[in-house]
Amino acid sequence: MEKLKNKLYNVILFFLQKGEHPTLGKVKLAKLLFFVDVLAYHSFGSTITGKDYIKLKLGPVPVDYDEELAAMEKEGLIARRLRPTMKRDQEFYLPRRKANLSVFTANEVKILEQVVNIFRSKYTDEIVDLSHKFLPWDVIEMFEIISFELFGMDNEEALRLKIQTKNLSTSEIILNSPELMTAFKKSREDVLKRKVRKHELR
Repeated sequence: MEKLKNKLYNVILFFLQKGEHPTLGKVKLAKLLFFVDVLAYHSFGSTITGKDYIKLKLGPVPVDYDEELAAMEKEGLIARRLRPTMKRDQEFYLPRRKANLSVFTANEVKILEQVVNIFRSKYTDEIVDLSHKFLPWDVIEMFEIISFELFGMDNEEALRLKIQTKNLSTSEIILNSPELMTAFKKSREDVLKRKVRKHELR
């Protein structure tokens, strides 16, 4: 069998295999992809999946997410299932092949493992909430492409104060993770510059 070379597909297979539960929902999977790329962008200046993300109600979602999952299903890489829940039928996926880790560098694998360890036991709603607080959410319009340059706060003190005053249930995830803390506050200056440029163009 030919080894799978598509990095996005291998990241998805990795998460489907490494999750604490035997199934991984579509919404939570999208957020795991997002956080992997946030950490990778902070560490290397580029993402692992190569995908752009758009702002939707339930948080960042890879562009053409549904199409990518459908293509994986068609190729026999994953199997789609539906599970009834109190809120809605949850769409989830089962892996049908193992991830090909040879397409990743050692540092990329480390980031994948970090995201699994941080979010393994977190509920989907918690991660959705965190994704809304993780970047300057109010700056980005709904359905707009999310620039990875927009992440961060001015400084760590301001970040901690914002988290505490908003009483985020997921704040400990960031505060206890140096990688997420650094990525979270990395580029607020870019947001401020963007606002200044918009003001100057008026």
